[in-house]
Amino acid sequence: MKKHIILLALAVTSVFAACEKPAPYEPGAPMDLNGQNVYFSNYNLIDLVLPSDVNTFEVALCREDATEAVTVPLIASCGAEGAFVVPESVEFAAGVDSVAFTISAGENFEMFKEYTLSISVPEEFTHAYKPQEVSPRTMITVLQEDFVPFAKGMYFCSFCNYAAGWPAWEQVLEYSAITDTYRFSNLWRPGTSMTFQWNRETNEVIVPEETGFPIGLNAGYGLISAYPLDGEYDAESQTLVINVDMVDSSSWGDPFPQIYQISEFFTQE
Repeated sequence: MKKHIILLALAVTSVFAACEKPAPYEPGAPMDLNGQNVYFSNYNLIDLVLPSDVNTFEVALCREDATEAVTVPLIASCGAEGAFVVPESVEFAAGVDSVAFTISAGENFEMFKEYTLSISVPEEFTHAYKPQEVSPRTMITVLQEDFVPFAKGMYFCSFCNYAAGWPAWEQVLEYSAITDTYRFSNLWRPGTSMTFQWNRETNEVIVPEETGFPIGLNAGYGLISAYPLDGEYDAESQTLVINVDMVDSSSWGDPFPQIYQISEFFTQE
């Protein structure tokens, strides 16, 4: 008997639990197709490299209806807390359809570290469901460094000539005084860079250990990665040579020398 009473009590409790009212529906803010339609300018840069002495950058915000003055809140997020200082809102004066606001590096912002900053405006200030070529949200990649052009010349890649018939191209060599590091940016493809240190007294070239990186995909060889090994500089001919090991599923054997023939040194301030 007690067993049946317990089961009945559990059943009644379950019925009451199932009949509890769900949380009240709260509709989102209505969209005004004839309203402000605030958006980020398509002319904003989204990949920023700041010099070492620059700690701010500007972002342009626009709107379609500039009849009245309005305050537009900004919603900002970044994976690193305290990396940026972003205004809480932007003021549009009556008759103004575009304004620029300033973003500053925060107390936790670090040089030589890449950040991604997302900024958006609330939905009620946008045409969120209307097809258009502008967006109420932007994502900006920010990096601060002190690399500057050091020299220019021709870069001869023996491997590129062997594998793709692409032997040489003009290349700028950059230098960072803070890290005492040299760099070939966007060397074999965009986003691929090779860094090294260069003792100008002994002409010895030192590359970081285990700095392999993929340089491309070849139909005949698959994914190819480059591993800089060592190098040297000949002052008389102004030639920099860096030996690179090319690897796909296995090493290609002897390193391929990368020859950089310097034609001009830039003045360093």
